[in-house]
Amino acid sequence: MLRIERAARDYLGRKLDKRVIRLIYLIWELTTTDFRLKYSSTVLGFFWSLLNPLLIFAVLYVIFSMFIRIDVPQYPLFLFLGILMWNFFMEGTLNGMSSLANKPNLVRKVNTSKPAIVLSACINSFMTFILNMAVFFVFCLVLRAKIGLMSSLILVMAGILLLIILALSLILSAYYARYKDLKHIWAFLLNAGFWITPVVYPITLVPQKYIPLYMLNPLARIITYSRRAVIYNSPPNPWGVFALAVFSALLLIICFRIFRKKSPHFADYI
Repeated sequence: MLRIERAARDYLGRKLDKRVIRLIYLIWELTTTDFRLKYSSTVLGFFWSLLNPLLIFAVLYVIFSMFIRIDVPQYPLFLFLGILMWNFFMEGTLNGMSSLANKPNLVRKVNTSKPAIVLSACINSFMTFILNMAVFFVFCLVLRAKIGLMSSLILVMAGILLLIILALSLILSAYYARYKDLKHIWAFLLNAGFWITPVVYPITLVPQKYIPLYMLNPLARIITYSRRAVIYNSPPNPWGVFALAVFSALLLIICFRIFRKKSPHFADYI
């Protein structure tokens, strides 16, 4: 009896290992293929992804440093980091939302992992963010900013942001499969969210009585904590980081369950 149980466990273990390997391979193939195709037919390649946040940075920097003066130490870095993190969130959720609709043939295959398709789109945006952050640190060197060990916390904050992006992408893609108007609604919410998130201004400009409500926005905390760690070499609130991690994990679980409930009907609408 023990031999049978041991053999069964070994068989299930090998089968599970094969499924995990296939899943990782699928995510890798989807991510790398989409990343290559995104820039394959362009002259500037990856620099197109950097050009967009750079242009936004240039315009906003002129406005908020020359016309509407914001007195913030290292404001160029302050602004650039905020734009890069917001751009990661915006691009990640938009790509994740349309990921299923962009791959109808894969969605219709019974054995294809639908969450893997969404995850690959989010990882694609994460790769772009990492490359943009490399440019940001070069920017720091040019401006002779002091970058300490605390800046490594950007990886933690980016990881939490990636979980939030994945969670929202799962639920957005689940409903976008049927309701295509959702893309326009989400784009509108992103435009509004840009200004109610401290991308171009510090939270010190928010009236004190509204800060507790304002900081319920997880992106406000993520961007603020990232700036403290990277630009000002100051540790963020550990309980705040812990709360963000718990929130992102719970949000991912909830959104994944909704996604899984909706997934049997994706092929009917795509």
